[in-house]
Amino acid sequence: MKLFRLVHQEARQNAASFALAAPEGWAVTFAPYEQLRSQEANAAYWAWINEFCDSGAQDGDGVPWVAGKMHKTFKRMFLGKFIRVMPNGDTEELEATTTRLTAKEFSAYMNRCQSWIADVTA
Repeated sequence: MKLFRLVHQEARQNAASFALAAPEGWAVTFAPYEQLRSQEANAAYWAWINEFCDSGAQDGDGVPWVAGKMHKTFKRMFLGKFIRVMPNGDTEELEATTTRLTAKEFSAYMNRCQSWIADVTA
């Protein structure tokens, strides 16, 4: 995937050149730009997950939570999976990732994670 922010004439020319050189079957989407989640928000998310895991919390089977497992669980519960269609028409199922969430989407994701933890620890 290639992203062009149309903020000046050179960016517009670069986008046009890329579109002209793209292989058959590619698609172009124009949409308002939304800022992706920040590194600071991501760091806060991981600090928060680590704090919960370090508290001795356990999953439903009595196994202590570890940060990586908790992150994967949250992604599966709140982001799910998506289907990527390859240029040749093949498809593959992939786990969603937080790296491509907008700031607004990441905030909503963190709220859902925090609500889940609040329910589990209540």
